[in-house]
Amino acid sequence: MSLWQEYLTRKLVFESHPSLNEKHCLNHLQTRHPCTACIDICPENVFSMPHPGSMETDWDLCTDCGLCVSICPARAVSPARLQAEKLYACASHCTGDIIISCKSGSVSDLTLENPGAIPWELLCFLALQGIVTIVTGSCPDCEKKTCRSSLDQTLAQTRVFLGDEMYRSRIHCAQDPASLPSRLYTRREAMSLALRRTGRTASALLPVPPDSVPDGTLWRQLLLYRVKQFYTDSGDPEALEERKDPSAGPSGNPAVKAGSGAPVPSLRWTVPQFSASCTACGICMRMCPSGALLRAPGPEGSARFYMALLPHKCTGCGLCSRVCPVQGMLAPSPVRLNPVDRPILHAVAAKSCSRCREPIPADSGSDLCDRCRAELKSV
Repeated sequence: MSLWQEYLTRKLVFESHPSLNEKHCLNHLQTRHPCTACIDICPENVFSMPHPGSMETDWDLCTDCGLCVSICPARAVSPARLQAEKLYACASHCTGDIIISCKSGSVSDLTLENPGAIPWELLCFLALQGIVTIVTGSCPDCEKKTCRSSLDQTLAQTRVFLGDEMYRSRIHCAQDPASLPSRLYTRREAMSLALRRTGRTASALLPVPPDSVPDGTLWRQLLLYRVKQFYTDSGDPEALEERKDPSAGPSGNPAVKAGSGAPVPSLRWTVPQFSASCTACGICMRMCPSGALLRAPGPEGSARFYMALLPHKCTGCGLCSRVCPVQGMLAPSPVRLNPVDRPILHAVAAKSCSRCREPIPADSGSDLCDRCRAELKSV
């Protein structure tokens, strides 16, 4: 193999920087509400927006810190293959407590350029396995202290998903590595660490849906798998029954009681909500970058349409609520779901246009939508 061919092969396999999927980028989908999350967080100024709707990247400047991957609200930035495999291997081998640190930390199971580079979905995945301790060092004295906002946002989203009680028991932050408890490894854990440090691939070690790939949605799919497994391990593989937990306090925060009687946290996805003004026009469905919104007509003669939101696919970017012309979608808020992948359905009183089958108000005096009437008049 020539040196050039060897270089191309190495570049293909060991991708050294993230990639931007413009089809999922909020700025590519619309220009009225520009998103500058990646531009604001990147310490190397890799991203730029020359004009509305256009994103440019200079990957030669990239250090693969991964902050853009975790901060993108639409998950349009995919991690570099090396970074994805590093995090994937950590998730695969993690069977209990784990310590994560930036490069200033002296003791950790996972060392990153910045802990804020971990997407909140992956942090929740690890928290469902055991206690996650994040060693940050002294952020105010760090040359990359501006990147702390990414970690704060990740922690905030993690708290919403896990709930306050589980968050406090599973997520710990420390500045001084000396304050960490000593770690005693069993023989099995020592072997696991040895395997991890050899760089063994994790692709076959963690059961995930077959269509999982190292892109921006991988961590979401891992979390969905782990949540299902978590509820199953808690004693009830079927639908879990929600009811008030007396220990939840005056706030009335409901907990899930599994079949074994052990309290299980009510995990929450942050998703938009349908409002009564929704007309099932489908604008949100066509704009959604993750394909989390669907529309279907009701039974024949029912004068109904149904909008469906798939929470496990929704990234909570909020684009649907911003583009809806009638405020039919409310801003994303935490929702408890049972089971976790059940669609949220919303019925809309509407009938089908006799020409294009699009929904029109049920009390409309015409069988044609406005667009079809205008097209027929222009003929």
